[in-house]
Amino acid sequence: MTTEPLQKLLQAATSDDLRTLVGMLADRDVALCRACLDFLNDRVALSVAEHDFAQSKSALLLWREGEIELDELDECGGDEDAMVQASDRLYELLELLKKIVLTAADREKLLDELIPYIESGNAGLNDTLYSVAYACCKTDGDWRDLAERLEALGQDWPTDHAMGIYRSIGEREKYLALRLPNLRYGGDYYDLASFWWAQGEREKAMQVGRKGLAQGIGRMEELRTFMAERAKESGDRAGFLEIMFAQQTDCLTCASWQAFERECTATEWAGFEPRMLAALGKLNDIEAVKIRLHRGEDEIALKFFNRPQGYFGVNFWLSKELEVARQLEPRYPAEMLSYYKALTGKLDASLTRKEYVQKAEAVLRVRRVLVEVMGQPDEWRRYAASIKQTNAKRPAFQQEFARVIPDWGSL
Repeated sequence: MTTEPLQKLLQAATSDDLRTLVGMLADRDVALCRACLDFLNDRVALSVAEHDFAQSKSALLLWREGEIELDELDECGGDEDAMVQASDRLYELLELLKKIVLTAADREKLLDELIPYIESGNAGLNDTLYSVAYACCKTDGDWRDLAERLEALGQDWPTDHAMGIYRSIGEREKYLALRLPNLRYGGDYYDLASFWWAQGEREKAMQVGRKGLAQGIGRMEELRTFMAERAKESGDRAGFLEIMFAQQTDCLTCASWQAFERECTATEWAGFEPRMLAALGKLNDIEAVKIRLHRGEDEIALKFFNRPQGYFGVNFWLSKELEVARQLEPRYPAEMLSYYKALTGKLDASLTRKEYVQKAEAVLRVRRVLVEVMGQPDEWRRYAASIKQTNAKRPAFQQEFARVIPDWGSL
């Protein structure tokens, strides 16, 4: 559409006409109103206070633009695109709020409209909503108001946020009133113990920490680290090692095994090693395999790869297994060859192209061991030719295998 007639009319219009037009259009559309506000605020000479006032109003309008999408997500959910759009809009608002200060009235309006979304939690964007709420706060009074709003919701996660805010602004009594009745998880005990420690109440901190070690559930890493540091500082070597043992065996990996082994002297390790082995338990995951290999118990580790295999698909844990298996190929090629063959699953079924690619990648590992490790190219050709012949009438199978396996076409 040509804008020439519009340009002529604008040139002929009076300033009152233009003001009326802009006001009318801005009243109809929040996005257009904000665009007009930002355009004029960048070009019109006003006092600093008036520019700040305009920026505050622009931020409130930006919130209300995004709230249209947010409200739909909160009411009835939405697809990934809707989630991304709402998230992008909130991020834009967050970046703006970091640069400006809202007026008291605009801040109150924004939080009045935002807090109900935190309360419902249905939109799936609570982390970002909390960030926006935090960005609205510039003074202790702002933070206190936000904490009181969150506390009033009477929900666990908002209350945790309220506690954190009260603590950060020095509202000791309000923090303790919420924290003391809410000690269940390791993180709860750590929060209170570290609070008392920062306040100089060392004995209270240690009492809470010891109680948390005995009664806390869930995530315990921060509390254990805190208490281990205190034990180390006081020269309590035995206490320090007991806490570190609990820490490293809570989710035992080869890395945590080695870290604790390095921490111990030879004498200390002799005492802890049987307990570490008891914590290791059965050979039921790849980290246990790594530990057995670290200990030189190769025959025990290999049992893991001899277990029955099914069609594997693609997943994170298999990739971890394959990393270890590849390291074992030079020393145990026959065992790894059997393992890789088992991972191919059935090779005589009609599947999707994606599944054919996965099958081809599994067969490629067999090729690597036969050709590159064992030096048996003839055995590889016999193995692969049989697969190719069986699937001769599956063109998609042949195409995907040819893309993955370098000599497939010449077999």
